[in-house]
Amino acid sequence: MTHTNSASERNHGGMSLWARRGLVGGGCVSWAAGAVATFVGGEGSGAVALIGSGALASLLGLIGRWPSKISVSGNEISWYELKETVDEQIEAAQDAGNEGAVHELEELRHRLEEMQRTGTATRHPAADYDDAVEQAIHRILPGATLRKTVGRSRDKADFELTHGSKVLLVESKFKYDPRRPFQGTTLAPLLARLTDNEALLVVTNSLDTRGAGAVISDHQDRVQIITWASPNDDSALRAALDRLLGEDS
Repeated sequence: MTHTNSASERNHGGMSLWARRGLVGGGCVSWAAGAVATFVGGEGSGAVALIGSGALASLLGLIGRWPSKISVSGNEISWYELKETVDEQIEAAQDAGNEGAVHELEELRHRLEEMQRTGTATRHPAADYDDAVEQAIHRILPGATLRKTVGRSRDKADFELTHGSKVLLVESKFKYDPRRPFQGTTLAPLLARLTDNEALLVVTNSLDTRGAGAVISDHQDRVQIITWASPNDDSALRAALDRLLGEDS
């Protein structure tokens, strides 16, 4: 893999630590968006390009310099081509009526443009939501031990809450549009790995969680899904914690 820098980039090509972290994060989002696009429809080559560009963005974050072009095995890709690929996938998602994918891809385009322009990107709103959920749990159970999982994986919950003798896994699910229902389609790996001494709380900002009920129907004794968007919803969170932790809460 080779990269080409302009004159100004040669003078100021070194990225800050935050810029590098942002680029790696943006690359991971692009990679994930490419996977989403594969299921949306449209041209498969565009989705593959999106996945590939995500991997390249992550590599650039590790390299620590801003290129104007990237060359892999004799093939070059530019910032313009990255944007064009994302735009094509947005159109495909719109044609398929998949508003969720449209929101994700539009956020990706915005973040890529911001990284190209400034060398950094604003924090992803899903990360802000994770922090807000974590703070809410600490407000309700100040004596609990809450450990955040390193990395993202569908078979690992975002948090592990230990309170007394009970272990509660907490998974946060952020929606760009809270009006879009949460169907619970990503919960299967978590439910499959749930042990006998663990319970699972799924916290989402989606206003409609009815579709996820069928997914957890066989685990309702120790799995619960709630809507939480702000401290105004702390009462619902408290009730769920009391139910799943039992007398230890």
